[in-house]
Order: sequence, then C-alpha cells, then structure tokens
Amino acid sequence: MVFHQFRITLTAVKVVAVWHNIVPVVAMSSAAALFSFFYLLYFGRRQEQFGFERFIGLFGMGFGTAASGLLLLRIVDPDYETTVATEIGLMNLPVMILVPLSFISYTLPEFGAGKGMIVLVVMILVMLILLKSLKMWGKTAW
Repeated sequence: MVFHQFRITLTAVKVVAVWHNIVPVVAMSSAAALFSFFYLLYFGRRQEQFGFERFIGLFGMGFGTAASGLLLLRIVDPDYETTVATEIGLMNLPVMILVPLSFISYTLPEFGAGKGMIVLVVMILVMLILLKSLKMWGKTAW
C-alpha cells in the first residue's frame, strides 16, 4: 500500500515541469553542494584532533546518509581507530530533534516563514557558539 502511494506521488510530478525548471534546480543544487563542501572543509580544518576524518564523515552524511559517511570514513580510517565513527552514530540523536523542529517552525501556517527563518538563524547561532565554547572552532590544524 505504501509503495502504491509513493508511486502515485512520484508520477504526480510532471517531467515537463521539472524540465522547464531544470536551470534553477541545477543552480540551487550546485550552490548548496558547494556551500556545504566549503562549510564542512572550513570547520573540519579547524579541528585539532581527527579533523580530516570528521570532515570526510560529515561530507558523506551531508550528501547521503550516516552509512555514506561511515563508508567514506572507512577509506581514511579502515579499522575505525578514531572516535569519528562513534560520533557519526551519536550525531543522529540531536539531529532527530533539530531537523523536525526546523521543519515544523518553518512550515506551520500560524508560525509563518519569517518566524521560521528566525528559528533557523537562532539554531545556527547556538551551534556556532557551542563550537566556539567547546573549543572545536580554532585555528587551522591541517
């Protein structure tokens, strides 16, 4: 039953509509991918310990799933000797809270998009403050 509903939803998107908007879709996707890459590289390089491994793991998670992050991590840390694999697994706990919060705050009609953006900006600022206070945002390490 679920597959049948998915198939109906998928076929509701007309290929012509996607094709007419292919330039903005590709432009936005490319911009988001480049921003994510450089954002992760910036903060990964500022980790004193296991910075490159964290960058690789988060890059895989950002462009796929936790399994993708673990697969990329396995390339640079084949025996999982660092703590990064555990960190990737544990990172799913706060994500389970923050992602629904950001979606709910942005999509509720009574909340409004403006207030939703304020919630997202506050969440980003809190994360940046946490990075700085936990000394995970320092000088370039590699």
